[in-house]
Amino acid sequence: ALDDKVIAGVYTFKSGMNNIEILDLITNPEKNKKDKKFTVAEGMRFKNIGKLAEKELSLSSERFNEAVQNDSLLSIIGMQNKLKNLEGFLFPDTYFVPENIDEKGLVNIMFEGFMKKVFRDTLLNKYFTGQSGKLYEIITLASIIQAEAAFTDEMPVIAGVYMNRINKRMKLQADPTIQYILPDGPRRLLFSDLKIDSPYNTYLYFGLPPGPINNPGLDAIRAAVNPEEHDYIFFVAQKDRRHRFSKTYQEHQKAINEIRSGK
Repeated sequence: ALDDKVIAGVYTFKSGMNNIEILDLITNPEKNKKDKKFTVAEGMRFKNIGKLAEKELSLSSERFNEAVQNDSLLSIIGMQNKLKNLEGFLFPDTYFVPENIDEKGLVNIMFEGFMKKVFRDTLLNKYFTGQSGKLYEIITLASIIQAEAAFTDEMPVIAGVYMNRINKRMKLQADPTIQYILPDGPRRLLFSDLKIDSPYNTYLYFGLPPGPINNPGLDAIRAAVNPEEHDYIFFVAQKDRRHRFSKTYQEHQKAINEIRSGK
């Protein structure tokens, strides 16, 4: 589809350009070499995007972080009273941006990227039509899935685990939500970290955290919308970053012991 070929960015159209020339400009990477390429990986937090923008685009990470707290953009998705910033809604992608772009402009482009990619996706558009109130819950869940899964094929399975835990009124106990509140994270979690009193601490509090913990990609968002149906309620990471899934605590402990002993 043409939508998939359009390169995200800000364009200057010269007077007298015909449709073919305009199409070539917005779909041909070679035509965009004057613009700067800026690639944001799936699962990056907005503060890390700001640091990347400072390094690669010579922008101010501090001003970028301020621009992310944009009530007018949050109001577009009806989140101005629920969320303090656009964490979760800055779409991870490769962008071609003008050399003179500022921090607000970059935030606008990435938010636009989210709106286009998510609401033009057939599955997601169908899901969110008529239930836009679920948007922030889905993106929050997707951000946890994104942080947990190293492999795309595991995302729907992990989504299913979290939905099972929510439905059984179990705490999510998702390690990435703890990492999000650590001032010196990410790092190896300590037992004391699990006791940090924060609404993001899913070891202490039931349900989802107050908002997304990173900016997830389409695969994680699709998984959150369409979780796999199964009876798993636990999982643990192996050395190859894949996970073992368990239906009972006993199975889970066995999996942990086997992984520790190298089985």
